[in-house]
Amino acid sequence: MERRHTSTPRACLIGLALLVLTTATACGSSGPLGSRPVATVDGHEITHAEVTDLVDAQIAYTEASLKAAKKSGQSVDVLKEGEKTLAAFRGTGTDTISTTGAAQAITTLIDVEVLGRALKKAGGEITDAKRKSLRTELKKQLTSQKIIISKAMEPLIKAEIERQALGLALTEKVAPSAQYEAKLQAAYQAQLAQLSQLCVKLVVTADQASAQAAFDRIRGGEDIGAVAADVSIDATSAAAAGDAGCVARGGVANVFGAAAVNAAKVGDLLGPADGDGSFLIVKITGTKVPTFAESRDQLAQQIPDVSSTDVSKILAKAYAATDVTIDARYGTWDAKKGTVVPPVDPLATTTTTTVPATAATGNAPAPAPAPPTSGGS
Repeated sequence: MERRHTSTPRACLIGLALLVLTTATACGSSGPLGSRPVATVDGHEITHAEVTDLVDAQIAYTEASLKAAKKSGQSVDVLKEGEKTLAAFRGTGTDTISTTGAAQAITTLIDVEVLGRALKKAGGEITDAKRKSLRTELKKQLTSQKIIISKAMEPLIKAEIERQALGLALTEKVAPSAQYEAKLQAAYQAQLAQLSQLCVKLVVTADQASAQAAFDRIRGGEDIGAVAADVSIDATSAAAAGDAGCVARGGVANVFGAAAVNAAKVGDLLGPADGDGSFLIVKITGTKVPTFAESRDQLAQQIPDVSSTDVSKILAKAYAATDVTIDARYGTWDAKKGTVVPPVDPLATTTTTTVPATAATGNAPAPAPAPPTSGGS
């Protein structure tokens, strides 16, 4: 079996409740981890592959976050915590998986199943438009923090978007409130400036000299779309004659500076500027203010609905009524808290994914525990 570097728990990735490690404890294994379901939720099976994919995606996100933190000049203490967390995610050896990380990943997958059942029982549903809105908002926030989204992060992003979408839909279905909608509308009006977007055409080059040459061509009268198609290393915008759509004003300001962006008008050219290792030139082609409907999910994350306590009660009942079983090697299910509790073994940090030589029937004794590793936060 291929090696799995892993470990997870919950924290916040740009407004979404993503997974973040707390500590890395684990237990030994009595058989191959992929040989039977990790957990079942009312008969729905959660597989070892789903868990390891989700944890590996957390590693990819943590690596990208740490890289962005280093480039943005975060403090030594912040970077040390990031390195500590990443080390714990990666486990202690070949063919192992952190059971604390696995427990948190399983909790996320169970959340999605339980939320989905609760929403269905309430007569609600989520739409692809809702998922797309949450994904767009996540992408904007990641971009503003200079975190580069990779394909490796997709299982984590997809799971958390689904969980967030289900939670919002359940809240709206169970406890719609005219007063709450009015509060969101007021917040929308107050934040119009921050919510506004700049529509831009973009040229991306690998070095400053190439960027300056492209900038001089545009200033000399060439169309930025033609220059982008000729030299830009960003294939997507180059194929669209430089058109990069409309992006958050704050994201543009992070690259070109708030003063330059605030003073810029439609038609102005900004750059070249260092954009996380590549050099960017943008031409502002227009402005856009998202509608209230487009901004509602973002505002709802900022302003919790007081009626969400009703949703919490519904979920508490749903967790209590749901038949959840967990493979004992991954932990136990706490229905009151709605979470998987990892095995407690102070001498072990990982559980093996290989088949022990004497484990043909899955009843072999557990291998010797691995040395402990430090946890993350």
